[in-house]
Amino acid sequence: MKTRIGQFARSVSIIGVGVTPLGNVQVNPELKDMTERELFAWACMEAMEDAGLEAKDIDCLYVGHVFSESHSGQISTSGMFSRWIGMNEKPGFRHETACCTAVSGLRHAVLAVASGMHDIAISGCVDINLSNAMIGLPPFNRTPAVFEDVLYDSNALGCDQAYWYPGGEIMAFLEGAYIAYGKKYGYSLDQLIDAISKCSINSRRNAMNNPLALLVSENYDDEAKKFGFDDPMNYLKSKFNPLIGAIQGFKHTTGVADGASALIVCPTDMAKKMIKGRPVVEIAGLGMTTSSGYQQPGSPMSFDIESFAQSFTQAGIKDPYKELDYMAIHDCCAQHYMTVTEAAGYFKPGEALHAVMEGRIAPEGDKPVNTSGGRLNLGHPIAGAAGYEIAEAVWQMQGKCGNRQIKKQPETVLIHGLGAGFHVASAVLRAV
Repeated sequence: MKTRIGQFARSVSIIGVGVTPLGNVQVNPELKDMTERELFAWACMEAMEDAGLEAKDIDCLYVGHVFSESHSGQISTSGMFSRWIGMNEKPGFRHETACCTAVSGLRHAVLAVASGMHDIAISGCVDINLSNAMIGLPPFNRTPAVFEDVLYDSNALGCDQAYWYPGGEIMAFLEGAYIAYGKKYGYSLDQLIDAISKCSINSRRNAMNNPLALLVSENYDDEAKKFGFDDPMNYLKSKFNPLIGAIQGFKHTTGVADGASALIVCPTDMAKKMIKGRPVVEIAGLGMTTSSGYQQPGSPMSFDIESFAQSFTQAGIKDPYKELDYMAIHDCCAQHYMTVTEAAGYFKPGEALHAVMEGRIAPEGDKPVNTSGGRLNLGHPIAGAAGYEIAEAVWQMQGKCGNRQIKKQPETVLIHGLGAGFHVASAVLRAV
């Protein structure tokens, strides 16, 4: 179903980004005993510093918080978080669209500024997923969450309970789309498995070059050797990567993490006056679809195609294959490197699998994807997931990514977010 897309009343740009490391607040020293309030404040204060602003300069606040009731024991968290960042009594709104919440938050902030209602807006996202708050006790008192339960329960909660059944959660239909992709283009199951393994290896390498990744400590070459494998591809096809679907292994899938992200937007003409010595990153286009995932047969999926089409319409993109320099996807499962990139036109139909195997999605390749390490290995903070990819895109456009900096500093970037429920949000960022 097509959506009419107009243009913003005025151009809006990102002037500040901030993120915390991704880890476990009960384990990692960098995050030890932090609460949602402290993580949220950390990311927002970093974004303010990046923008050269103080809280008094910002007009409104958007809070993305997915598991506020179940994991944090709180509702309406925008009120309490506003005080922690010095924005008490300013407009604040809590929202969530599962794993694409950060792109939704960008959308909210952009629309507030593009409409002229506000000049500067901040959008922050936070979730603690690896432990649960204890009702009636101070918020740093938490009980560990069993990872397998978190992953299973989160997937179940993201499905329509009128139709959900064990084994029929989110990962199942995403894997089904990938198998349909293989059937469509004549790829064998072995080829499909090799490609998602190659994606995981590339993702781990990127995460090892990202100081924000607290949940990984070695690349797949070294991990494989510990278990007696000289080739990480064989390791990822062994019993040490148990199946969680028909072909998808545990290590082909995201792991949850604790963390927060934030970004600040303002009118582009204001941003150009405030920012010196680095590119101004304009939000050139936004797309959003909502639907039932179970109504998405085959590959590519229509809710991806429509979201990208909306973003491209606003941004004036005619040929994404030629015009996009970099793409960030929600890689909750590795097959998205094939199915989602092709849905966007970043790769040609049937091309992405070979591109992955040839190393083209790596930072040094000609079609880089998720240089941050993505959800597969950087970690998955749920609400803030896409916030890390937006920050990574901004840093890539500013040439700040060190060992994972891509060859050609990108000028036009596509961000993708997939959230259970289902929601697909996208954004085109452009250096101006």
